[in-house]
Amino acid sequence: MERMRQASILFLWLAFCIASQRLLAQPPPGESWREKRFSVEVFGGLLFFEPRDLNLRAAYDRAFLDNQLNFSNLYAPAPQADTAVGDFLTIGSSFPFGFRMKFLMNRRWALSLGFKYMLKDQESTVTARYPDYGARPMITDYSFSPYSISARGFTPLLGVHYQLWKSRFFDLDLFAAGGPLFADCGYTVGIRRVDFLDGRAYRADETRYEIEGRSTGIAAEVGIHIKAVVFRSIRVFLEGGYAFQKARDLNGRGRLDYYRYTGIASRRLSDRLEWEGYWGIKEAVPLAPLPSNEWEKEDPRVRDFILDLSGAFLRIGISYAFSL
Repeated sequence: MERMRQASILFLWLAFCIASQRLLAQPPPGESWREKRFSVEVFGGLLFFEPRDLNLRAAYDRAFLDNQLNFSNLYAPAPQADTAVGDFLTIGSSFPFGFRMKFLMNRRWALSLGFKYMLKDQESTVTARYPDYGARPMITDYSFSPYSISARGFTPLLGVHYQLWKSRFFDLDLFAAGGPLFADCGYTVGIRRVDFLDGRAYRADETRYEIEGRSTGIAAEVGIHIKAVVFRSIRVFLEGGYAFQKARDLNGRGRLDYYRYTGIASRRLSDRLEWEGYWGIKEAVPLAPLPSNEWEKEDPRVRDFILDLSGAFLRIGISYAFSL
């Protein structure tokens, strides 16, 4: 995947250089060689997106606690309130940043080559306590820590820009760009369970579960760009639009560590499982749809997993114009 990323960047860079070299052969009508036809832009901002398939991990863990509460109420003398502290947070936004070099072809059109990068690691901490009013009442404590859902994307972009309006101090452009998407995601959870009987802790265990996946997809974006002159060649800009970014067929490693406690404060590794596989979502599970990379792809109960990083964006940046 790393070689594919490097090859894609090299291909887009060569395409940009060839196009700009041909266009530099003659200046556009009405323009001189002295005009600053190159600019470098650096930007950052907000991306509002919701990777629904990935966020199903948090929904499943919430359903697990709801099931524990329902079990606790089977023998309770009165309905018990939910005792969970904290919540399993889902991904809803990130702060991407990027860079691009722009070449002005004429008074209206420009080409650009750049990249953007985004990362979101949504962490949570959740604890809960559930009593069991069976023949011998006991209490079970759950602690979910660490807990994180993460998504990341890197995209080399080749873009085209059209100037709608220009004044002495402001420019207004439309732009569209596209390129390959190199994406990955991950999920990590540590679950510690302690059982109390007659007010004393008598049993404890801990599970740590980690899965990851990566793949290549397609990215495209469209937007509007407004730029203001600050000083000679320096400008600031604001842009907004929508980015389409999806990856399928994610593949990655997984690991499950199971610990037994010989005392409340001391633990030992009891078992470890490791695997590698493609991500999918198993629909026919007791609690809720469950995304993972440990299912068999041929299982009819497993549907495709899509890492969807698409969403609206708003960016601010700074630009520096120059000539060669």
